[in-house]
Amino acid sequence: MGWRRCLGGCLAWFVTGGNGDAIEEEKRKVRQSCLSVNTNVISASLRLTQIPDRIAQISQPFASFGIVRNPRYKNSGAFLALSDFLTFAKDKPLSGVLISIEHAAFMDQQLGFGVVDSVISSLNDAGYNKTTLEVMIQSSDSAVLLRFKQLTKYKLVYQIDKSIRDAINSSVADIKTFANAVALDKLSIYPSTQLFTTGETGRVSQLRAAGLDVYAYVLRNEFVSQPWDFLSDPTVEINAYVAGAGVDGIITDFPGTTRRYKRSSCRNLGSDVPIYMQPIEAGQLLSLMTPNSLPPALSPIPPLTVSDVVEPPLPSVSRSVSPRAAPPSLQPSSGQRDAIPLLVSLVTACGFLLLV
Repeated sequence: MGWRRCLGGCLAWFVTGGNGDAIEEEKRKVRQSCLSVNTNVISASLRLTQIPDRIAQISQPFASFGIVRNPRYKNSGAFLALSDFLTFAKDKPLSGVLISIEHAAFMDQQLGFGVVDSVISSLNDAGYNKTTLEVMIQSSDSAVLLRFKQLTKYKLVYQIDKSIRDAINSSVADIKTFANAVALDKLSIYPSTQLFTTGETGRVSQLRAAGLDVYAYVLRNEFVSQPWDFLSDPTVEINAYVAGAGVDGIITDFPGTTRRYKRSSCRNLGSDVPIYMQPIEAGQLLSLMTPNSLPPALSPIPPLTVSDVVEPPLPSVSRSVSPRAAPPSLQPSSGQRDAIPLLVSLVTACGFLLLV
């Protein structure tokens, strides 16, 4: 049920924070090949072998709150090629791996890198096409999943990369044509305003009724990431999504917390489940507040429509791009929905571990 978020392979590199000598030296070295630079971020088109290990840094999503993760070992990680990640995961006690792919059209057309074919080749070379380990492919681009459906039998997960309050039935029917599951962000399940939940959207039951598995992302342990309704407790939050909303899995930065919840004997007691393991009803705190204490009303969240789901086919891979050529334009290829924003790392394939 828990998915451990673990970097598998990237074709771009970013550096965040700090103005130390080491960072400034790396800026100087790659300045000519940079797509964009400011005082805190470098976004460059580099080969994996060009990325110094010391640049790897653990993610710090709540640094603005003064909350840092494992500061002593924040630079102890390393970037892995996808092939190395697959080898690393193969002999671990896991149910399988998930490969997340984004911006494939840009890579195909602008960089001459066929992401889909490369991922399939890496999986085959590592023997995942002949193993009992589950392989899942996740993308917010329906064209990527459609290509995988044509070439493989892996489980395909469509990531809805925005919050939705509703989903038009025709959009759900379209998702069914290329995916086996859907990944929803937390606000698409329990919308909230100033960390007070307003209720449950019902999207999980709608998608599951259509035959799609549903996964919630991204759950974290930091207390500032949970709504007040869930008592700023990561286990209470997990229980709300699993026992309350009925999701099939959790995408988390803290797999140990999810594994501990999954192994709890209190979850399988039926009508005898203790009160502290019963899911908290979303929106309860708002019902207890006086009108003067209520947070601002939640802005309207648009529904998921067919135009959000349908993408043009992936372009043919361009072989005319030279490794020494100037960095390509950041403008998206014709017809593709998502531009690649400045100052954002361009991730093509990231690996995740599926916990037992």
